[in-house]
Amino acid sequence: MTKNILHKLQNIKFLVISITDLKHLLQKAEVLDEADTYISDYIRILRYADLILVQEQSQKGEIVIRKMETVDEAHVFLANRMEIYEKMWDGCGCKVSYFE
Repeated sequence: MTKNILHKLQNIKFLVISITDLKHLLQKAEVLDEADTYISDYIRILRYADLILVQEQSQKGEIVIRKMETVDEAHVFLANRMEIYEKMWDGCGCKVSYFE
């Protein structure tokens, strides 16, 4: 199941997966970092074999994973997301673009 998900990610920018698939992925992957958005669950940086992934949840509950080239790129992504969520708490009216 996990290998099928990762195979799909080779040709696309992001993938929406089920909660069951997420549970399988989390059992097999190493969590390198995670941050609680307090709005849309956790954002996690995962390592599975030689792949670096970012997993997040949209405000509609969709679980989105995306492949990153490096751990540093994943940390920049995480920092940018957390900055948006922090602004949301301040009432900026910001929105997260989960599907870009």
